[in-house]
Amino acid sequence: EIRLSLVGSEMCIRDRYQRRVRGKTVVRRLVGSLIPTPKSEILDDHKEPEMYGPTMIVFTLVLILLWGMKSRNTVVNEGTLVGTAMGVCFSYWVSSSCVLFALVYLFSIRMRLLQVVSAVGYALFGYCLTLSFHHLIGSPFTIAFALLSSLHLALLFFSRSSSKKYGFIMLLVSFGVHFSFILYLRFFSAYV
Repeated sequence: EIRLSLVGSEMCIRDRYQRRVRGKTVVRRLVGSLIPTPKSEILDDHKEPEMYGPTMIVFTLVLILLWGMKSRNTVVNEGTLVGTAMGVCFSYWVSSSCVLFALVYLFSIRMRLLQVVSAVGYALFGYCLTLSFHHLIGSPFTIAFALLSSLHLALLFFSRSSSKKYGFIMLLVSFGVHFSFILYLRFFSAYV
């Protein structure tokens, strides 16, 4: 019985990640994550949110952090650079999604857990652009990509709220949580 239960849960996870997602759809969602509007294909209630795009974005962010750590000759005393980069990226993605979903549940905002996880994952695309351009051209204006993706994420939560008061609180908290991570990576850590 336990084996059947494990196989069933493995198939459920495999369906989430191997769902056929067209490349055009992922590109449209990536571009949409940089346009601060309250509408998003991720929040379409008739479609199941997919995890392929957000997972690949997080792995891309891991590679960009590795690039930054290697270019700065960062030394990690315990563990490896890969483990450190993966730990930072995946722990932020999971923990921020859980915190934001707890607030979504508390404020009765119309979003499911996978929609929150997918929206936060796609919002990390702005981080990938910010950190890549920072390594390539070193301009302080590259943080605008992270600002746009943070605004998009905040507006998604605001638009799904039935109460403007709770929507505004959610807008501020989601923007603060999301934008503080890029500030940490960009200015206060040894990762970039």
